[in-house]
Amino acid sequence: MGRIRIAYFIDHLKVGGAQRHLIDLVRGLDRDRFDPQVWLLRRDGHLVDEIEALEIPVQTVGVRNRLIEANSAWILGRVSRQLRRDRVKIVHTYLSDANVVGAVASMVARIPILLVSKRSLDRYAKRSQRWTHYIVNCLSDRVVANAQAIKDFVVRHEGCPVEKIVVIPNGIKKGATPLLSNGQARAMRQSLGLGPSEHIVGTIGRLVWKKGHEHFLEAASTVLRQEPNTTFVMVGDGPRRRELEQYAQDLGIAQQVRFLGQRVDTQKLLSIFDTFVLPSVIEGMPNALLEALAASRPVVVTDVGGNGEIVTDGQTGIIVPPRDPLVMAESIIRLLRDRDLARQLGLNGAHFVTEHFHFDRTLDAMQSLYEEVLSENGIEMPITS
Repeated sequence: MGRIRIAYFIDHLKVGGAQRHLIDLVRGLDRDRFDPQVWLLRRDGHLVDEIEALEIPVQTVGVRNRLIEANSAWILGRVSRQLRRDRVKIVHTYLSDANVVGAVASMVARIPILLVSKRSLDRYAKRSQRWTHYIVNCLSDRVVANAQAIKDFVVRHEGCPVEKIVVIPNGIKKGATPLLSNGQARAMRQSLGLGPSEHIVGTIGRLVWKKGHEHFLEAASTVLRQEPNTTFVMVGDGPRRRELEQYAQDLGIAQQVRFLGQRVDTQKLLSIFDTFVLPSVIEGMPNALLEALAASRPVVVTDVGGNGEIVTDGQTGIIVPPRDPLVMAESIIRLLRDRDLARQLGLNGAHFVTEHFHFDRTLDAMQSLYEEVLSENGIEMPITS
């Protein structure tokens, strides 16, 4: 029997946690047993090249700004015919819009197995959206959540049967966050115009409302009054960049805040952070947090989503309430002043992540899930030597 063909649907391939997870997943799949392809709703993002370099076909659905348009039936018909021609056995979808499009295409093409992924605590504003995702969940063979908090949320707010949900946490690869040597760290600091003695407090994430960056800036304003020799670094881009840059100006801290935009060297940047902060108001299981912990960075994170499943307050980091910049600032100051505590939290966090969130575990769990649902549908796996 030939390899099992899996079609992955995702909104786009801009830099993001779900996108990076998908790339790691398809790169690690046992290619003797599984044959992946990727479908994008919109051909957007430079990570397309990274997947195509793996000799994995990337195709475009062709959805524009809305899921339902005049040519939607034609688009879904074209995609469904291709899925049938390719003899796809599993459709696995990521992110909200792709969950819907992939589910409909799977149903039209009569694909045996549908898996949908849930990776955040986003609520749907319209009743029609809630009903749509309820139906998608019901159509699926499994709903894959990346944190227990996501599972609980999907059961509570989307009415998903609990028995359909499987939790497979994110993971990071060994050596994914290589530490810089002292000389390399000095050079990185110099490239950013920072001296060797300045404190660096950083955050990594798309500049969108759910990441709570305004609270990071408000905390920065408080910290700088007590620790003026500190620079705050924001890595990432997004629709709120101009708004946040203006807010830094309004707070009078623009000279102490660096907006670095999208970077491909985030793992190296982590090496020069004295403290990593995740100020999110909504979160799933953030890869940036896992990477920061793996790099032995002391972390301050908000108590949302799966953050508390990664960080134990006072042991592997500090957990603060969301939307509370004063408590966030107090925790940052504490870590900047108590370097022994910061060092110990960083070491504890690195050990915990290495033990419990290695990507090999994620990959094994995902491939085991594929084997399980294939067996339930009477589809044999190829025999490999």
